[in-house]
Parts: sequence; structure tokens; C-alpha cells
Amino acid sequence: MLNQLFTSGVELPSIPATLGLAAVASLGYLVGRWSRQATTIENSASHDLQRALSDARQLEQITDEMLNVTRAALEHCQRLRVHRPKSKGQRIGAGSR
Repeated sequence: MLNQLFTSGVELPSIPATLGLAAVASLGYLVGRWSRQATTIENSASHDLQRALSDARQLEQITDEMLNVTRAALEHCQRLRVHRPKSKGQRIGAGSR
């Protein structure tokens, strides 16, 4: 009966309905699996890109903090040089040339 529905006057090779349904189900499974893999790859790539951007922002923040600490340390060293009393060997005109 199912074979008569599909042929409707056209002569097609006859296969059992169970085999036809199994073939359609297998194709549906394979196409679904393929599309899920493509979506998973896209999601994974998007996730990796977001992670890389987050890491780049963190590295920028660390760099800024390091620059601020370096500047503060240099300013501190300069203040120490200005306020440090000179020893005998460092006085102007003292020592040999």
C-alpha cells in the first residue's frame, strides 16, 4: 500500500518501506550530525576569539600597571638623588680628573 502511494503511475524500483524509512532516518542523522559539528566549530571559534580578546585586555591592564610602577620608581629614585647628601668624594671640585 505504501509503495502504491509513492509510485502513482511511475515505475520505480520497489524497496521495502522499512528500508526506505531507515535510509531517510540515516541521512537525517548524518546531516544533523554534520550541522551540529559546523555549529560547534563556529561556537568554539567564537569562544576562542572572546577569550583572546579578554586576555589581550588583561595584558593591556598589566602593562599599564607596570608602566605606572616603573614611573613611580624612577620618580622615587630621582627624589632620592636630589635629597641625598653628597659625600666627600662627590663634592664639586673634589677628586682627581
